[in-house]
Amino acid sequence: MAEEVKNNDGEEVEEGKAHGNTGLPFGLCAKYGIVLPRNATPREAWNALKHRGIYPPWTEKGKDQYTSDKNDKTKEYVDEKRKQVYDRLRAVMDNKVPTKYREAVEKQLEMMDENELDIFDKTLSGANFQFTQKIGGAYFSPWGKSVVVSNHPTPLDKELGLDAEMTTFFHEYGHYLEERVFGHYGIRMKPEVKNAINEDLSELCNKICKDKGLGAFNKERITRSQKQAIIEFMQDKAGVLEMRKYTQASMYDFVRREPRSWEFSSEEEYNNAYREYRTYKDDPNGYEADYARLREFWAKGRKIEMDTAADRQRQGFLSDTISPWTNAKIHGYSNGLWGHSAAYDKFVEAGGETWAEYCSFRGTKDKKGLEMFETYMPRTKKVFDNLYDNSTKEIKE
Repeated sequence: MAEEVKNNDGEEVEEGKAHGNTGLPFGLCAKYGIVLPRNATPREAWNALKHRGIYPPWTEKGKDQYTSDKNDKTKEYVDEKRKQVYDRLRAVMDNKVPTKYREAVEKQLEMMDENELDIFDKTLSGANFQFTQKIGGAYFSPWGKSVVVSNHPTPLDKELGLDAEMTTFFHEYGHYLEERVFGHYGIRMKPEVKNAINEDLSELCNKICKDKGLGAFNKERITRSQKQAIIEFMQDKAGVLEMRKYTQASMYDFVRREPRSWEFSSEEEYNNAYREYRTYKDDPNGYEADYARLREFWAKGRKIEMDTAADRQRQGFLSDTISPWTNAKIHGYSNGLWGHSAAYDKFVEAGGETWAEYCSFRGTKDKKGLEMFETYMPRTKKVFDNLYDNSTKEIKE
């Protein structure tokens, strides 16, 4: 008899038994109206179904679930739930945001599992949505629960195939969710959040410094070389170092500078140098050829900037956490990274922007963003997963 073992969900399965019908969970998701992110795995599909109380048929919980009557009722419930949320969304957004923008939000709601949809539904009451044409003008204000949104899709929005600036919408919604569910600055002041952030970032920064031979990291006594190493680590991951190698190249690394009279000891030396320069300037294979090489060099940097823009935004959760965590001693925004002003980072507790970016990754179903989060801040992500998934218990409608 096969040995009974438990899987990651604590369910008993037979060791060595292959459950090879990988198409089953995807078919069930389609049947129940669950839209999965691109490149989802069968495990992720089963996890999405689990939020509906639907389990694999080879588990104890799932073996009696697959009757047509139950399936029809589940589908009817999901359809009715989505219709209810769309009606509420229209009620709070109509005449405040463009129709196209609201429809883009509705499209993202189609990708939410039942629990996420329930959270969104229960928190719509009291939300004050507003719209601005200003680029970068989106923000959340706790006074009046104002979620001010804009529609200037970022490179990350475009990479994800989103119809509007949804990365920012779900970021600001994340701030609103913190206020609405956990109270003013509620997430960032939770001991489990503060501890997780401190452990994750201490471990990461300590590894960066030790790998560079810079000694143990202590955020209360950061040395100049440690600060530079950590900034360069983030710049490298975000593509900033590679981009700046090209975009910040000096013109005179490629073309000859016009001679200046005060650089020479005699007028004759200056005149000779100037004649040589004029010959170089008039030669098609001289100045113009060198300047063309410079333009190509700069263009390569701009291409790198465009190619890495989406990941630079994704990487923002890290730079936008490290800066307030170190009281802006390691400041991302002034070093070409995603983030806020030093004054803002000195004022706020670390964790608020981290949570907002986490909510953005979940709302846009950005699998790569969540994987980055898991890589650099695994403890924090685990705490956020738990807080988010159980937030329905905290919501007071």
